Amino acid sequence: MPFSTSVLAAAGGWATIGGGRDNTVTGNHSTVSGGNLNTIQISADYATIGGGWENTIHVYADRAIIGGGAGNSVQTGASDSTIGGGNSNTIQAGASYATIAGGLNNTIQTNSTYSTLGGGSQNSIQANAYFSTIGGGRFNTVEPYASVSTISGGSDNLIRTGASGATVGGGFGNLIQTALQFWEHSDGIFERNQKEILNWQSYTRP
Repeated sequence: MPFSTSVLAAAGGWATIGGGRDNTVTGNHSTVSGGNLNTIQISADYATIGGGWENTIHVYADRAIIGGGAGNSVQTGASDSTIGGGNSNTIQAGASYATIAGGLNNTIQTNSTYSTLGGGSQNSIQANAYFSTIGGGRFNTVEPYASVSTISGGSDNLIRTGASGATVGGGFGNLIQTALQFWEHSDGIFERNQKEILNWQSYTRP
């Protein structure tokens, strides 16, 4: 039986690979402790992957951490973000200070800074929903711009786009809608705007 050797590459300044196989570090002061096929990309400085398989910290995700698991990814510019473990979890570009503790196929999308996903499976905090939380469960979603919102757990719960500060405590199939403010011009054109508009009437649409 052929002997399987480890292939280690540490190209970043002051980078460290503790062991494992086919791991790569090109970020400065960054560390992969072990595992297989883990990667810290260039300019992801002071980043850490503890172990696991095929985990990736992308460009400019400085100080990001992946503790372990398989197929987890902290994407470009998501600095100071953490994935504790699990499988196929993703923190997308620009979602700095975000955390996914574990679970399966969970996602914090672009620019949802300071958001937290505790675990479960196929939960999603979508783009620009900063400071939002999903505690666990499955198929729960916080839609874009629903900032400072919380789904504690359960299944198939949904907080709609723009419903900031909303909370679903748990259960199944619960929905919080958005109340948007619209203005109608005298020519019948609708516009959402915070500035003063002449000849408008106020509407609330669920």
